[in-house]
Amino acid sequence: MSLWIFQDYFKKGTKMIQTYSATIRRKEMEAVLTCMVDEKIGPGEMNEKLVQTAKELIGFDGAVAFRSPAIALEYAFKALDLPKESGIILSALAPAYQILTIEKLGYKPLVADVNEETGLMTFEAVEQLVKEGGRLIIFNESMGILPDIKKFLELGIPLIEDVSQSALSSYPLEPQEAEELAKKQQKKVPAQEGETPAQEEEVLGKRAGMYGVFSILSMEDRDIITAGGGALLFAPQRKEWTVLKHLAEEAPSTDIIPDMNAALAYVEFKEFKRNEKTRKDFYALFSRAIMSGRHKTYLRPQGSLSTIYTFPLVLNSGFKDVKAYAQKKGVEVRPAYENSVIAMRQEEYSSKCICANSLLLRCAAFPLYPRLGQKEASLIVKILCSLPYGSVLVNMKRCLIVANSLKPEAQSKAAEISEYLSGKSIECDSFFYNGRDPSCHDMKVDFSKCDFVITLGGDGTVLYACRSCAPLNIPVFPVNLGEFGFLASVDPENWKGELESFLNESAFLSDRVLVDCEVVRGGKTVFTCSSMNDCVISSTPHARLVNLSVAYNHALLGPFKTNGLIVSTPTGSTAYSAAAGGPIVEPTLRALVLTPVNSFSLSARPLVFGGQGEIAITVLESRCDSIVSCDGQVDYPLEKGDVIIMRLSNYSARLICSTQEKFYSALQSKLNWAGGPRA
Repeated sequence: MSLWIFQDYFKKGTKMIQTYSATIRRKEMEAVLTCMVDEKIGPGEMNEKLVQTAKELIGFDGAVAFRSPAIALEYAFKALDLPKESGIILSALAPAYQILTIEKLGYKPLVADVNEETGLMTFEAVEQLVKEGGRLIIFNESMGILPDIKKFLELGIPLIEDVSQSALSSYPLEPQEAEELAKKQQKKVPAQEGETPAQEEEVLGKRAGMYGVFSILSMEDRDIITAGGGALLFAPQRKEWTVLKHLAEEAPSTDIIPDMNAALAYVEFKEFKRNEKTRKDFYALFSRAIMSGRHKTYLRPQGSLSTIYTFPLVLNSGFKDVKAYAQKKGVEVRPAYENSVIAMRQEEYSSKCICANSLLLRCAAFPLYPRLGQKEASLIVKILCSLPYGSVLVNMKRCLIVANSLKPEAQSKAAEISEYLSGKSIECDSFFYNGRDPSCHDMKVDFSKCDFVITLGGDGTVLYACRSCAPLNIPVFPVNLGEFGFLASVDPENWKGELESFLNESAFLSDRVLVDCEVVRGGKTVFTCSSMNDCVISSTPHARLVNLSVAYNHALLGPFKTNGLIVSTPTGSTAYSAAAGGPIVEPTLRALVLTPVNSFSLSARPLVFGGQGEIAITVLESRCDSIVSCDGQVDYPLEKGDVIIMRLSNYSARLICSTQEKFYSALQSKLNWAGGPRA
């Protein structure tokens, strides 16, 4: 058994609240000490009790408790007997042991990117990897959040569920199950044999882990069931269990979990319901604490009973700033994915898994476990309410200059800035693109290798860079070589002084939210894009009417017959939305602006929505075709019945030297708010 348990249990007088802590009470320690007194060091009676208790709570057919999750995964592969060199799909945020085990056994790891709002693998990424030869999916249910598992099962390849952070959570009820449950409740049928009243109350549908051919429940020091080491490998169905059981009977005792660790896990399963209630109470407190701030936690799917693993916070600023702030208050904060695949192989996968890399850099784990007292929880709430954001990232060592080649000054200015940065020992690369060529906006530029970006061009160049930099939390220094310059606010004659301020950490950074656009066709997502300015749905050709139905948070706003609809961010409220009669919104607010373009009805007026909801626009039958355009740079053709869902992103673009004073000054100078006859 690991020494950390005894160290944690007997440690006294420590002031720092640790990010992770085992759920150890006297009852748990007595179970371990009983094993020691009885000299039950290896696998034995407690091992069997652990498996039986887990079986009653989860409902699988059979399981084996191994000494580590890596060993458990090896036995899962033995049972499946896949051909060598088979492609194994896993999440970029999965624990690192998974990719090491895959490579050790001679398989080919295929690493998938994740959804920014859940931390789970996206269906599109997995579907593509299946086409590239994936023959098995290991689905890591990160932070206790459950996926739309049936969607992945439809791909037709075996799936292993990793329920180490989602143990004892439940999927939504199937319609048939819901009907049977309703009949059962009406008749007040007592619980079946082996089913406790608590289970009747809590279980919605199948438990997490019951959809895979095998499932792994790791029980290491940072998992939700902490046994000081070990893992359960269970088979939901008898067919797979028969194979696994045969392999386990031939396994050496050194592969099986010893009774001391099994005793800890056994008691934690028994106490799980009480511990989970405490975790949920703390989670509700912490969630309320961040509601007014710009840092966000993950979305949890409706209709499922999710397990609360910890409190992950997706930061709107640099992790170092938040860590230092919390540490001064006596709370340890750690990167939520510091032991993940992408943390180990960041150089290899950062450009392929942009969202996962962003979460690696920006997702912080705050303490949340049953041993927290009310005093500690209150302190964490105060910290969450007052976390810093918008501060400057430090250690700027690598820069990428993004320049619009159509601007006459671009090349000479890029050379001038590059020479200046070289003198400060900052590596500098340049990328030139044609701002009028639509294909340029689809070009894959590796922004992940730079610490900050300098744009040379107009507002369009800033938009182009910010869409890629925002998920990576990379700040953008916008030098104006264009005509308008609302976003490109740095004067080309005075760039050196403002850049010097940034490098000396005294420049102001403005955080600007983006809007995510998702096109759903026939129940499947066919297009996604983020925009810093706006998403516009319009007819093709222009100036023709399109019929659209609009809803906000499932509340129908009615049909719109217009030349188009603009959904803009506060930043984009001064662009096309303003030209169409929309309101100008202070750019640092979290809001969405819906502006009709030349509506058939004079009563249609612009609307401003809060940052927590989503706008759903359905394409109705029209006499012309329609498209959705993101920032006027990325277009996608629409069809009748398409649903375009728009919501604010979890991440923001960071503009250097874009002060509030410059914004209001631009309103006067750029929009000619002179106050006189010319106004």
